[in-house]
Amino acid sequence: MTTTTPAPAAAPSERVSARVHVQRFGTFLSNMIMPNIAAIIAWGLLTAFFIPVGWTPNEKIATVVEPGIYFVLPVLIAYTGGRMVYGVRGGVVGGFAVLGVIMATY
Repeated sequence: MTTTTPAPAAAPSERVSARVHVQRFGTFLSNMIMPNIAAIIAWGLLTAFFIPVGWTPNEKIATVVEPGIYFVLPVLIAYTGGRMVYGVRGGVVGGFAVLGVIMATY
C-alpha cells in the first residue's frame, strides 16, 4: 500500500505554486490506480484471451469482460480513492457513489 506524507504547512506569507498542487493531485490519482494494477492486468488478459476475436475465444467466459470494465474496475478504483480519504468508511462511500453514477448512466 502506498502512503503519502502530508507536506509541511506553508507559512502564511509563502504561496504554494500551481505546480505543487498539480503534483499532489497527480500523486493522489496514481495512488488510486497503482494498488489496482493487478486487477486491470487480469481484466486485460481475460479480454485478450476470451473475447470472440481473442487468442482462445470462449463465449461463456467472454461474458465477464463487459461487466468487468463497467462495474468491477470503477468500483475498485473508487473504493481505493475513498479509502485514501477516509479509511474503510470512505472506501464504502466511494464504492456506493460510483455505483450510483454507473446506474444513472448505464
